Amino acid sequence: MPEQKRCNSCGEINNADALRCSECGHMLSSSTVLLPNNSKVITDSSQKVNIVPPPAPVNPPSRFTVVNKKTTWWIVGGCVILIVLVFTLLILPRLANPGPQPITTLPPLPNGLGVVIAPNGENVGVNDGAFPPFDIGRADSDLKRQAVQALRDGNAQEAIALWSQGLEKDTNDAEALIYIENQKAVAFNHVTLIVGLDFQQPFPDTAAQSTLQGAYIAQKEFNDSHNIKLRLLIANTGGELDYIRPVAQQIGHIASQDPSVVGILGWQTSARTENVLDSLRKTGTHIPIVSQKATASKLTGVSPYFFRIVPSNEVQAPVAAKMANMLQATQVVVFVDPNNLYSQDLAQDFKQQFTATNHRILPDENFTSGKTTAASFSKSLRTALKNTPDPSHVVILFAGITTYDAEQFQDALGAFPKLLVISGDGGYAARPNSYGRWYFVSVAYHDEWSALTGNRPPPFFQEYDDAFDPTHQSPGDYGRGLPNDTAIVSYDAAKVLSRGIEDALKGTTKLTPQALTDALTQITVDHPFQGISGQIAFDANHDPIDKAFVILRVDDKGYIKMFCVGGHFSNSSDGSLPKC
Repeated sequence: MPEQKRCNSCGEINNADALRCSECGHMLSSSTVLLPNNSKVITDSSQKVNIVPPPAPVNPPSRFTVVNKKTTWWIVGGCVILIVLVFTLLILPRLANPGPQPITTLPPLPNGLGVVIAPNGENVGVNDGAFPPFDIGRADSDLKRQAVQALRDGNAQEAIALWSQGLEKDTNDAEALIYIENQKAVAFNHVTLIVGLDFQQPFPDTAAQSTLQGAYIAQKEFNDSHNIKLRLLIANTGGELDYIRPVAQQIGHIASQDPSVVGILGWQTSARTENVLDSLRKTGTHIPIVSQKATASKLTGVSPYFFRIVPSNEVQAPVAAKMANMLQATQVVVFVDPNNLYSQDLAQDFKQQFTATNHRILPDENFTSGKTTAASFSKSLRTALKNTPDPSHVVILFAGITTYDAEQFQDALGAFPKLLVISGDGGYAARPNSYGRWYFVSVAYHDEWSALTGNRPPPFFQEYDDAFDPTHQSPGDYGRGLPNDTAIVSYDAAKVLSRGIEDALKGTTKLTPQALTDALTQITVDHPFQGISGQIAFDANHDPIDKAFVILRVDDKGYIKMFCVGGHFSNSSDGSLPKC
């Protein structure tokens, strides 16, 4: 049996090499050992040992404190029991029933018109011109802020003068033009539409600007030709999805207080449209929405108050799959943002169509919209193609949603010279690495009318040029002398709402959201509306019937040209472009 030491203070038996007693912490002597049964005490005389009398019992220094093992287990056990009790009584009930959670850090919005500064610095809310502007970072921003103060002081003419002065510096600022037109409209009997958009950083945001440009031209046309006038309220949900619900609730309050509010134009993305529709439904707000660009198939039939003027992804996907076959693709890699409704929806619809032809879909490559760089895309491309030494029969479907995404992806193509890419309608870009191999869907194109009808362009194009490039110095520049796809379909969506207002007013003197909704459902194949982007007629789900769209191609010199057309453009279309 191993040698042991008995503590002279408390009698506890300790290991032979122990310096202090495990029970009381007393210093142990090295001269005395215990044999089995404690039969005899022996002193080893062969070793010279100094026997030191034990000191009086004292508490040892804290860093040498030794706790009895039994005491330790009691302490540990008590702590475990305490943790279990706290979790069971306090935490578990909250997990099971979390209660209402804050959906946003946005400051409270007013029940009526008004704008707040969001945590990210953006102005968010619903504006008629009397509140801080949304389209900032422009040459006329300071003058727009001064106009706001003038209007709030009750001086509308000074506000108009300040907005006009700003437009001399920045001619294509449609926000200022809309606010000027609003001041003219409120002096008459008027109806109100809300334009829903999301001005996002970095400013200026050209996509949101284009929406307002198209809406303004439609507003101006309506007001120049009707006794009743059209006022546009701008609803900005900003760059965060969490801001959508409170803005939608604000819209509900405004619609309940202001009987002139009868409809909404927007939003141009599927995810935001879905969120707005859900929020308005929960607040009991029944108001028609006409979207100019939301294409997710999931939105078909989602609400009796939702209309859209562009074909869904389910309609576009077969054409994109056909394009892949035309490009002799046997394998496809899909780049998709799994957290974005449009991107996910387009990717799913495309893969269903492409696999139906017994071709191979390689594993998806995921990215985050608006946050993925060219370097990250390049790394993902290397991963996707690592087992494909010859990518000549591989085509990429790029389901991006913004011009930024498309440009970053195009920049990443430099190391993959043979790779061909098909993009959705978020792919409107033409960086050098994309020349000769970038194809994308577009819901509108400025040359579409002339190419498909052979007729002179409608007045819209001249009105656009006069409004946003009044000195005609930039005839070929998008956003000034030339409308892009977003401006065109925003104009068409506003004109559809205008047509609905006209039709509804024929049968009633009091226009309501329901009357406008009913009038919009009458835009059918028997009574279509001819838009700049094609003929518009709604089916039972309020989707457009056989609406035209085009496939565009970036050629070898970087010019964007029409490749083919899908759907029906007009009754006078001569089919000068091949069908997709």
